[in-house]
Amino acid sequence: ILTLANGFKKRGNDVYLLLINDEIDYSEEILDGVKIVNLASKRVLFSFFGIRRFLNEERPDIVFSTIAHLNIYVLLLKIFLSNNRIRFVIRESNTLSELIKVHKSIKNRLLHLMIKIHYPKADLIIAPSRGVADDLINNYNINKDLINVIYNPIDYKTLLKSAEEPFVNIDLDIGQTKTIIGIGSLSKQKDFSTLIKAFYRVEKSYDCKLIILGEGQERENLESLIKELDLQNRIFMPGFDKNPFKYLKNADIFILSSIYEGLPNVLIQALLLGVPCIATNCKSGPDEILKYGDYGQLVEPENPIQISDAIENIFSQRWSVNFDKKLHLKYDVDEIINRYLDISIFKTCPSNLD
Repeated sequence: ILTLANGFKKRGNDVYLLLINDEIDYSEEILDGVKIVNLASKRVLFSFFGIRRFLNEERPDIVFSTIAHLNIYVLLLKIFLSNNRIRFVIRESNTLSELIKVHKSIKNRLLHLMIKIHYPKADLIIAPSRGVADDLINNYNINKDLINVIYNPIDYKTLLKSAEEPFVNIDLDIGQTKTIIGIGSLSKQKDFSTLIKAFYRVEKSYDCKLIILGEGQERENLESLIKELDLQNRIFMPGFDKNPFKYLKNADIFILSSIYEGLPNVLIQALLLGVPCIATNCKSGPDEILKYGDYGQLVEPENPIQISDAIENIFSQRWSVNFDKKLHLKYDVDEIINRYLDISIFKTCPSNLD
């Protein structure tokens, strides 16, 4: 979203970034001229009047939101606005039907129903992968003409620059032994427990270590599993790092162990950095990114045996990196911005008219 905001601003649009709160400082990542508006709410639920007041006063041409519960909330606002000329564009970042299978709470069942009711009210839905689009069409009865598939933009030059940053924590000794890395929130979705079990099978035969970068609610459970398997000296979880790419570039293998996704950016970034990739063939995105197995190994979700076999394929040199060296152009920021601005809703914004 920050990359898109900067891209739209560079093309001469007035861009506002509405924040529910300012717990994270985005000022260093945003271009001068992108106006940050802090609604100072503790939760999305309490931001109703702030969002409505902003929309009625500023009267933007387009409201662009992402994350399912926020998309629904913004679409509900439509009936309370004095300006009915605003177009509402939502971006769905996940394969929602899979999310609801994993998290079977009353809240998520209600979310499932609300998506069916309110998503069709959007003027446009952006899906980051074909898999996400198919999920919306097949499981939420959304008209395919309402959906446009546009990949996430990757700033390739910034990625390469960030990957060259030196390590601060030298205790991890990357480069001394074979290094496997997983990156993401410590959540059920990312399923790092399966990755840990796969590593347990491999480390008996190879001098290797596993680094899991990220933070989240599953930390205690993962630490307990590591202790149970007596892997405290082999598996490291240093927490969240704003720049994971310095670790990623120096790893021997990147593994995406997720149960579901939308279009996992970190898999694209690993691929562009030339790191051998293993990914679960979950819904959705990994198969599209890895060209259905040509660019990396695809394995079944929640299958530690298949992951460990894939790791051994790389360590024993039965599999090596093979992908188009111009792959970064597929996710080029300017190309992705062009894709957005070619859509009729964006073309009719005053700053984009010829």
